[in-house]
Amino acid sequence: MFIDEVIEHSINRATQREHLASKTYNVHKNSRPNNLSEPIPEYIGGEKLIPDETSVLIGYYHSDEQYDWITSKKLYNFRMGTGNGSLILDKSTVAAKFLLLHGKGDQSSSELWKIVSKGPKVFAKENMLATGYVDPKSDHYLVIEIEKLDLNAFGNARWDFQGILYLLLIC
Repeated sequence: MFIDEVIEHSINRATQREHLASKTYNVHKNSRPNNLSEPIPEYIGGEKLIPDETSVLIGYYHSDEQYDWITSKKLYNFRMGTGNGSLILDKSTVAAKFLLLHGKGDQSSSELWKIVSKGPKVFAKENMLATGYVDPKSDHYLVIEIEKLDLNAFGNARWDFQGILYLLLIC
């Protein structure tokens, strides 16, 4: 009886043991380890940060007025559609935990925000106007809720998002 339970557990592909074995394999399958030279806290808000499983969206603001809207409303909007700045809703985008903001001409940024919404919401132009957003150009936006992070946990780092974008494009 006990041996039958052990065998049944061992062949069950949905157990925590199987999940852990899969994660362990993925960590060790590459001959070259991942290197992280930036300071990163182990936990944020009681949640463990695992760099390979933590997605960061990079967001652009085009004016001080838009930055003020983002910081006062604690919202960030992405255009919908196929145009410039549109967001692809893949798994890493929807599950992103952070937003790194930058403005025109910035090479790096320390504007790291935690994404607190469970996923993006669709806002029509009228919804954007109701929030005080000035001159929305698109008919629809994807909007996430954010909160400012204390960068002391990250060693007050600035991130070179230009380098990050370059790496994303060649991967």
